[in-house]
Formats: sequence, structure tokens, C-alpha cells
Amino acid sequence: MVKRRKCENDLYDSSWSKSPNARLAALMLWRTTQVGLLPAPSRTSSGYWSYDPDVLPRLKFIRAAQAVGLPLTDIREILRIRDSGSAPCRHVVSLLEQRRAEVAAPHS
Repeated sequence: MVKRRKCENDLYDSSWSKSPNARLAALMLWRTTQVGLLPAPSRTSSGYWSYDPDVLPRLKFIRAAQAVGLPLTDIREILRIRDSGSAPCRHVVSLLEQRRAEVAAPHS
């Protein structure tokens, strides 16, 4: 569970330290940021990453998209469309139909 600072609404990477999967969670945040799916976090005066709570819905979307098998390139494109102010619904439906066809195709 991600804790919030008492004095501000930012999320700290250090707040994950008590989680049994802390290293995995921190690595996922770092990797997702490095590939450009999350905005770069600010740094606290002590050097910790400080994510805005608004990244949580975006992170949940990324995890859900990965769970259905979408590659990072497709996820990045969906987020780019959304960030431009357009609804990516048609694009997402098209990608999911392609993915379903790939899964349903007999393997040789």
C-alpha cells in the first residue's frame, strides 16, 4: 500500500519500503518512469522520489494493459493519445481485437 506524506499529497518511493514486495514495486516504478509511461517524479530534499498521487490511475491502467498482454509500445501509444486530449477508445478496441486474435490463433 502506498502511504501519503502527512504534510503534502505526494507519494514517496520510501513509503513502499514496508511492503513485502518493496524492491519489485520500486523497480516497477523506476522502469515505468524510464520507458516514459509515467512522468518523472520530483525529488524530496532527502533525495527520495516523490510521485504525485495522480499517477496511481495511470499506473493501474498500465498494469491492467500489461495483464491483457499489450506490449509497452501499444500502452505508450494509448497514453499518448489520451494525453493529447483525445479518447483512445477505438485504438484500444482495435489493439484488444488484435491481441484476442493472436491468442485464439492455433500455435504451429
